[in-house]
Amino acid sequence: MRHQDLTANHLLESFTYANSTARMAATGFVAGDVGRIAYQQDQGAYYRLTATTPAWVLGGSVENSDVAAQGSITAGTRTYLTGSSIQCGKLLVGSHFLWSVSMSKTAAGTGHSDFDIAIGSAGTTADTARVLFTGPTETAAIDTAVVMIDMHVRVVSASGIVAAVISWNDAGSPTTGYTVHAGFVASSAFDNTANNLFVGLCLTPGAADVTTLNRCNVLAWNIG
Repeated sequence: MRHQDLTANHLLESFTYANSTARMAATGFVAGDVGRIAYQQDQGAYYRLTATTPAWVLGGSVENSDVAAQGSITAGTRTYLTGSSIQCGKLLVGSHFLWSVSMSKTAAGTGHSDFDIAIGSAGTTADTARVLFTGPTETAAIDTAVVMIDMHVRVVSASGIVAAVISWNDAGSPTTGYTVHAGFVASSAFDNTANNLFVGLCLTPGAADVTTLNRCNVLAWNIG
């Protein structure tokens, strides 16, 4: 008999959870459950059970993004970017996050705009900046830049480490407004063992900047 001829609905998942908090709080697993699949509704993602504790690993990738431009971000104020965060049941060695941001400035502002990767339990600016990138010096010109930030987890422990690179690509002139820039930063040691941590992106525009976030997207894989 062919599988497609069966009338029963064979679901991929054995468990369904609303979010990572519910998934990580689940109990009652036995050895025979290891290898089974859970569906997490808020991410539309599938996780494979790897231990009864429970421990999970994401199958494939998960993403988040904004649904509209985030305009007029206050100059000099650290702002959590809409659509930039992923809540992880658990960070793993090799957990990987990739952000893509399009941002524009008016002719105002000649300082520098700084990005930081915030990791913590809030998913807001209450979370600590673990990686800070100081942006290139700006000039008084209208411009648009595309910024890519790529981060992975090197160590998961009470002395955890994450490392990231940044690349600024100027959509206008490479020498006015924003400028072409690249950098690498590894975090200081911090405890990254907690369940349900948010990993997100913050921006602090330069003094006097009038900044619009045209688009923000994050892709993550190899998370628990």
